Amino acid sequence: MAEVDPNEDTEELEELPPLDPSSDEEHEGPDDSELTPLLTPLEEDVDLDEERAVPDVDLGIEVPDEPPDRDEGHEVVLDIQSLLSLADEDDHDQDADRSGPEQLDPAADISDVDEPIVGSLEEGTDEPLEDLVSDDLPELDADEPGGLDNDASWLSSDALRDEDLPEASERPWRVARVDAALTELEALALGGGRLWVGGHELWSFERDGSARRSELGVHVLGLTALGTGVVALTPAGLLEAVTPGSEARRLGGFREALGLASDAPAPLTIGRLGEAESNALLVAADESRIAVSRNGGASFEGAEVGGRIVAVSRGAPTRLVVQGAEGPALLELDAQGFRRTLLDAEAEEAAGGELALLGSLGEVVAVASRDRGLALSSDAGRSFSRVPGCLHTTALELGTREGRPRVWLAVFVESEERSLVIEVDVATRSAEIVAELTGADDVAPSDDDDGRVCALAWDADHGWLWAAGQSGLFRLDSPASSA
Repeated sequence: MAEVDPNEDTEELEELPPLDPSSDEEHEGPDDSELTPLLTPLEEDVDLDEERAVPDVDLGIEVPDEPPDRDEGHEVVLDIQSLLSLADEDDHDQDADRSGPEQLDPAADISDVDEPIVGSLEEGTDEPLEDLVSDDLPELDADEPGGLDNDASWLSSDALRDEDLPEASERPWRVARVDAALTELEALALGGGRLWVGGHELWSFERDGSARRSELGVHVLGLTALGTGVVALTPAGLLEAVTPGSEARRLGGFREALGLASDAPAPLTIGRLGEAESNALLVAADESRIAVSRNGGASFEGAEVGGRIVAVSRGAPTRLVVQGAEGPALLELDAQGFRRTLLDAEAEEAAGGELALLGSLGEVVAVASRDRGLALSSDAGRSFSRVPGCLHTTALELGTREGRPRVWLAVFVESEERSLVIEVDVATRSAEIVAELTGADDVAPSDDDDGRVCALAWDADHGWLWAAGQSGLFRLDSPASSA
């Protein structure tokens, strides 16, 4: 609005038109009579356009100053048509960025809409809101690292089907920790009248766990009895035959029998052929060949087993689970060769799980895995039955106690951080918890973040079950041995 120079003569202003009292709009504030004193000074100072006064509003643009020599009555003239054209172009440019249905009228009253607008016009996106939100979302733990490869426990727990653990035994076993200085153990064996324990190195003990002695200063992954000593498997894929108090003897020839290059890394498994004090040894890779020695490891012969080797048994007779063209099968080794039996559905289910384990004791065969549980056979593997409550298995052992065949399982329940030992009576297929390794009063809690047991060994002469793992070495005394 232009200012008027008070020194210049001004024409008399036209009187303002009277307000229309018939207008439908609601008016608030003072009436016309109260406005008259306020309007009178304006008539003296302001020159309004003859047809319409220009409103003092911000249109969002800058009007350039007129040159001082241009005098058109000090009026500001705006090209309204140009402004409207610019506004139309701006609206057209923003149409592509607008979201929502094209038929949506922004000026429409939302209360007039019969149904809520959900999603877009694409197929499958117009579901009601309650159907788009799951009520069963998993809880997030900010302390847990992401990525399925870091830790796949949540998938395994889902497969475990919320199966309850067995009941605790009415006659719990006594648990004693042996040599608290030993931790991070991976292997156990009984041979040559001594207890052998493998971890960062190889140690031997008296049968009661006393008088520890270092036997081999290398990392040991696996152990099996051989003659009057043991054979130790190292991370480098070497086999060392060790007898108490003697120099280790490195075994050779098994790689050639397995068809492996001398320097090729390969995961190996070792097992004993025959009963205790036997000089027969088996070495298996995860392929389809085994190497067998019947002279204490002096020489080896290779043999094809007709499929990928899934597990090698602990105990006698020596058995293998092999995944062949006809499906998973149980192979039993004897002097004449192999006896092959296809696994039934229960055994196949157990053998197909995570960390498959195999145990053998005469006619008794046990197949177990961490997420599939335990399948048990009393007829040399011709038929199996599942034993409920035997999930989370990390180690397996078979033996005879009180004249009855038994299966012992070490289980580690990650969600509860519990390390348990379960005993299964083969005849009745009944399972019960006989010990909790971290729950005994005389067992100091481990500082390690993983208390799982990696190996079990049954001493039938004394009624002791040995357990070795990340938390150390434990001796579990059965009720009869503790009496």
